[in-house]
Amino acid sequence: KELRGFSKNAVSFGIVYGRHAAALALDFGWSIKKAQQFIDRYFAKYWGVLEYLEVRKEYIKKFCEVVSKFGRHRRLPEALHEEESKQAAAIREGINTDIQGDASDLSWIAAWRMERWLRENNMKSKVIVVVHDAVYVDAHRSEMKLVIPKLHFFMTDRTFLEAYTGWKMKIELDTDCSVGRNLGEMTELEHTKTPGKFVLPEKFTLPTAA
Repeated sequence: KELRGFSKNAVSFGIVYGRHAAALALDFGWSIKKAQQFIDRYFAKYWGVLEYLEVRKEYIKKFCEVVSKFGRHRRLPEALHEEESKQAAAIREGINTDIQGDASDLSWIAAWRMERWLRENNMKSKVIVVVHDAVYVDAHRSEMKLVIPKLHFFMTDRTFLEAYTGWKMKIELDTDCSVGRNLGEMTELEHTKTPGKFVLPEKFTLPTAA
């Protein structure tokens, strides 16, 4: 039960990005022994994650770079540094780029497709910014019920990505959705069981645009 609970929050990312027992112990007030036991149980349960990390570490050490699914290169010359701490930092950066870099690319592609769709349909809403793996749309209230499912579709469209990059994802993509008058007043919407369908409070909508 403890493992299931922690694996759903940020501690998973820390472990994946190379957070060691000492740092985990400091975060949660554990002994180093307990933290190491937790890490061992985590990888015993999610052995595929450990296998992935080991493969990527060897790749980074060999080529001193990582390449995103969309062809972007990040050079990591310190992956062969004689100082262990600098080498470890470079490997962590490479693994981070593998995961967050592709997530960022997915978001930028979704933003581009979304903006093109908005313009082609003469809509009032506009894509305004991409931050890491989030796309922000200045959505007109009358278009909200159209904008939300369309953006979700672009963010999770594996068919387009496979055709564009040859990347065959084995798992489905999903994303959450938040709305608000500004970025400081965002409310996360309830996600229904239907892909792209969220429970949108009436206060955020007007009659759907023709």
